[in-house]
Amino acid sequence: MTALERRILEVATWILKVNPQLEHNYFRSEEINSLWGNNASIKNKYPLVSADGVVETAKRRALLLQERGIPLVSLEEAAGYGNLVYTLPEESHLDGGAEFYSQGLVDIWEVPAWDTWVAFGNHEFKEFNLYPSAVISWIPRTINNLFFSGREVSIIENLGWLDLNTNNQFLSSLTGQPENLVFIDIADEDKGAMSLRLQLINGWGVESEKKVEANEEVSDAIVKPVAGGLLNTIKNWFK
Repeated sequence: MTALERRILEVATWILKVNPQLEHNYFRSEEINSLWGNNASIKNKYPLVSADGVVETAKRRALLLQERGIPLVSLEEAAGYGNLVYTLPEESHLDGGAEFYSQGLVDIWEVPAWDTWVAFGNHEFKEFNLYPSAVISWIPRTINNLFFSGREVSIIENLGWLDLNTNNQFLSSLTGQPENLVFIDIADEDKGAMSLRLQLINGWGVESEKKVEANEEVSDAIVKPVAGGLLNTIKNWFK
């Protein structure tokens, strides 16, 4: 098994066996968070994800899997249950459209949730030479439509499925855009709730006597802090 194959299996194992429900914490497990720790108040001020951050996250994930005695999924399972995607955060216009319509799978920089991170470009793996500044992630096929929805509303084409020139059968099985993708629109009555979820996912400051607004224009989706009973209800989703 190559180092890259093992890394992909570790990502797939973490998501399939440790943190399988997107809605639980949106694939943002605090125990492998190498960027901000538990200080949610600075999450909206972080620099673009770095190669070092991806490597450190991978180390923490691998160590926890080993300490907990969780066996890795097989190559066949990783290929059958997921695929590789890329995003280019340095090209983000920070419009929030992809974040909103991917329902939190990617953030405002179009950076995918860190549980999904495989690599930062070709920093560790030459197989990704075609994507030198991209964040490479493994995502379950069950949420392909969320990623696709975020991609469809992005102002620029900086999200997509990998297309690799490789003779590795395993890697080949993980690449290419899936067929029969469906754009998931968010009903008007759900936009406020989605804004609240994104606020909590990304640690945006919460202050009293403010409300959420969601503009009808995708690129102008506006999220403002909220407080009170509704906020407590949303917070319970993450327990």
